[in-house]
Parts: sequence; structure tokens; C-alpha cells
Amino acid sequence: MGNIPVDREVTDHLSEAGGIKLMSTKVDEEEHSFELHMPFIYKMSTANGTRPPTPVVPIMVGDTDATFDNKLASLLAPYFADKSNAFVVSTDFCHWGLRFGYTAYTDSKAVVDIRNLGRISKTAPGVPIFRSIEYLDRLGMKVASLGSYTKWTEYLDRTDNTICGRTPLGIVLRTIEKVDEQDRNEDYGFLKWIGYAQSSRVTDISDSSVSYASGYAVC
Repeated sequence: MGNIPVDREVTDHLSEAGGIKLMSTKVDEEEHSFELHMPFIYKMSTANGTRPPTPVVPIMVGDTDATFDNKLASLLAPYFADKSNAFVVSTDFCHWGLRFGYTAYTDSKAVVDIRNLGRISKTAPGVPIFRSIEYLDRLGMKVASLGSYTKWTEYLDRTDNTICGRTPLGIVLRTIEKVDEQDRNEDYGFLKWIGYAQSSRVTDISDSSVSYASGYAVC
């Protein structure tokens, strides 16, 4: 389809600010989440080839802590406040199954009781497992919609939901908070969800699935 330029001025600024480093070619070649987004970003930014592609700033985030999240959010806040920029977060939602090491189960939409389904695998659950997974995911979506970094991390601590992009999503939520502190708006940065799906409908402890959700916020 073509190449997409990297905004080296911004990447240099972020790396010089400390705490962020350029990834190696090996790591870059093994990374697939950003790679899979690129065809869609290319198509949208070029308006189907009618204009040059928009420069991008690719950032890969691993395991972090609240201190780093807050620092990166502070660095990103000025770019987020610039309405000519767009932020794209790559994440799926729950990876459920023994092969993922995650079999949390709840029979309530309120997620008041989370149990390990592996311990009750011989008993047919009152709520199908795929519904339980959806309850966990949709609660996460609801919490993320609040735009609160603290509430998002509390949800993750409570459920330990295996959301791959949990950290970058949390960093964006913290970035939104920082920008909103400067320009209060009750609707600022609220995520609106437009899609949810699961790779398969899990009905047995031996099954597995990956969930997907898509949403957006216009600030």
C-alpha cells in the first residue's frame, strides 16, 4: 500500500525526555498489534490515496507502574490537546481459557462474585461462560468510559481481566484527565463503544476465546 512516515521530531522529543527508548529492529519485527493497524490508518489518513499519509508516532507500552504512566501522560498531554492529532490504542479484551491462565467466572452482570471456573468445571454454570466473559468485558468498557485512570486500574486489580492493551488504554485515560484539568468539560474524552465480539462462544472449561471491543472519543 505504501510507506507511512514517522514523525521523528516527536519521537526524538519523547526519547530525550527520558524513560522512553527506541525499540530494536528485532522487537519491532516481532510486534504485530501496530502492524495490523497500519493498513487501516494508511487508508484513512490518505483518504484512499488522494493525499499523502499522515506522519505517525508509534509507541509500544509494556508493563509499567503508576509513576511511569503519569510521566508519559504528562508528555503526551500537549499533543492530545492539539485537535489536529488522533490517538489510536491497540487492545483486545478478555483472553479466557486454561491456555491463557484465566478462567474467572461470574453469574451476575454486577460482577459481585468472581470465582475460578476451573474449580467448578463439573457443574454446569447457570450463566453460560461466554456470557460471564461478556459481563466482565462490558463492565470494563463501562469503567473505561468514565475517563478515570484510577477507576480503570481498580477494575483491573479487581478482575485481573486479561486485556492486552490495558496499560496504553490507562495511559490515554490519564492523558485525557490531564488535558481535562486545564479545560473542564463534563463530556470530555468519554469513550463511546461501537462494537463488541468474541472469537467463539465458550460453554465448557476446555474452551477458550478472545474478546474484541472498539470505541472512540472526540474531544
